[in-house]
Amino acid sequence: MPPGEPMSVFSFICKHCGPSEHPCEHALELIELKILREMQKEQAKAHEEQRRCCKLLEAMLLEILHILNRPQSATLSVQILSGGTSMPKTVAPGGTGQAVFHEWSGPTGTGVEVPLEGTVTFSSDNPPVATVDPNTGAITSVGPEGAANISGVDASNSLTASDVFTVKVPTTPPPPAVSATLTIT
Repeated sequence: MPPGEPMSVFSFICKHCGPSEHPCEHALELIELKILREMQKEQAKAHEEQRRCCKLLEAMLLEILHILNRPQSATLSVQILSGGTSMPKTVAPGGTGQAVFHEWSGPTGTGVEVPLEGTVTFSSDNPPVATVDPNTGAITSVGPEGAANISGVDASNSLTASDVFTVKVPTTPPPPAVSATLTIT
């Protein structure tokens, strides 16, 4: 180039059309393609952010459901297994029973029964009258007449409940047998 002549600066160089000060149709297509690729990248980032937000919301909702379904109260009922009556819960010495522990979504044994949160440990406040297996809740009357409060406590949430187990010597013994029959078929 001779000195003093203005230097031409080309902004665009197309492999089909050559250098040019203005973009050709080929260059415009490449620019559009580049813009579309950038938009796709931004959309992918936005979708990933949406997925993360959805996972966070899901985790938060699960925690809320867990809190709402957390046990609020407990009940314990004594079932008479042998040697007594269920109403009132009374057994003769040597009779047995079973402590059954339940947890509830509402206060004072209301709402929906929910699974136990932890291990329940059972106890008797009067072991000379009735003992209870701390792991299974199996109750055995061992002593004279009296009452024992059978309690259970969930180790995970400290919910407690109890019921009364009464031991009473029968007042009227069955009459002695005075006759017998035998039937052969």
